[in-house]
Amino acid sequence: MREGIYDYEKRLERCRRIIAGFGANGEIALRLLDHLASLGLSAARLSEFAGHMPALLRVIDFDLRSATGADVERAVAWINRNLRYREWTKHDKKIVLRKLIQYVKYRSCDRSTPMPPEASWINLTVKGRDARATPEALPAHEDFEATVKAAGNPGDRAMLHALFEAALRPGELLGMSVGSVEFKKDYCIIKLETAYKAEESAKALVEMAEEVDALKMALKERNEAIMDLKREIDGLKSLAMRMLSGGGQR
Repeated sequence: MREGIYDYEKRLERCRRIIAGFGANGEIALRLLDHLASLGLSAARLSEFAGHMPALLRVIDFDLRSATGADVERAVAWINRNLRYREWTKHDKKIVLRKLIQYVKYRSCDRSTPMPPEASWINLTVKGRDARATPEALPAHEDFEATVKAAGNPGDRAMLHALFEAALRPGELLGMSVGSVEFKKDYCIIKLETAYKAEESAKALVEMAEEVDALKMALKERNEAIMDLKREIDGLKSLAMRMLSGGGQR
């Protein structure tokens, strides 16, 4: 079974392996994760913390154990200057940086532990402009139709319809196989693994025959491509056998 998108334990382990490669600072970060776990943080929250750490550890050019206010300022400046980060991403990375400094200074991050002066000044206010998605920022139906028209083949169009009509995130389709789709008269059912149930849950698409036909065509083309590849492989195997037996030599 493929790994689910909510498998926080596995995500956490992957992050820990990466963090372990950052020397002394990496060891501190790992100890912080263990400490946060001892305080009762969930696997989901821990994996979120761990996910922000590698980028921070790459830019931290000082020993965390002897971090000064100026050192922390440079790290915060890097976070603020990074144009790839949205406001909430910057906010989360600053929280992780504060926790790292707090832990290395006081060996604790519980509610009673003060924030050291090297990190207490960090502003965690989030600018409201792009902090969260608003209804008007979501794509309209016209935007969706334009995206579908721009798609290059029936498979891409079918995938876009599936995402839009079933309100799915792209990652939720990673575990799909041909057997995950069940066709009905005017609609189809896509079976997906969820974070909340061990068994599969089903999401039905809206009854739109055009989308069902597109998905059928995409699956048919995929199966035909697989069969063509299989025939080509069988042909190469046959040719190789003839050559090995001397049939290909004069």
